[in-house]
Amino acid sequence: MDAQVLNEVTETKDPQTWISSNGIVFRFKRVSRMIIADAGRKIRDPKVPVVMNEDKGREEENPNHPDYIEALADANYRRGMLAVNVYLSMGTEIVTLPEGIVPPEDCSWEEDLAAFDLDIPAKGKARYVAWLKYYALNDDDSSELTLAAMRYGGATLEEDVSAAEAGFQDTDQR
Repeated sequence: MDAQVLNEVTETKDPQTWISSNGIVFRFKRVSRMIIADAGRKIRDPKVPVVMNEDKGREEENPNHPDYIEALADANYRRGMLAVNVYLSMGTEIVTLPEGIVPPEDCSWEEDLAAFDLDIPAKGKARYVAWLKYYALNDDDSSELTLAAMRYGGATLEEDVSAAEAGFQDTDQR
């Protein structure tokens, strides 16, 4: 290998760490997808409502009912947030905090949030996730950290699949 290639290799960013725009350094950890799968099973889809079809003389499912559509969207949202929370809580850890940013255990960060009636857990992984979402990260950082943690943790993301598909040869032109 020539010197230029060796320099590029040694300057490569560590895929296991990520730095937020405000200077918090995180380390990624692997996450078992079984946690998400098993926990996600507890979020049930709503039952499809049935209506009487007078023309056919029988009851039929009505998946277009507005209440059903709303309940299904809510179940899908809760599954998505479950995955995000698992990857953030179990797939990241703080390496260093810059001066001026208090850790999740400190109570001062939650004082400003009291007016919004948010549930801030007293301790544990859920408190860490609340700290990330409501205090430590802006929206862009939160999205970037979540996606990076999911990729490192082994999740398959739609955008990664789309990018891979775009790289395939066009079979129509062979």
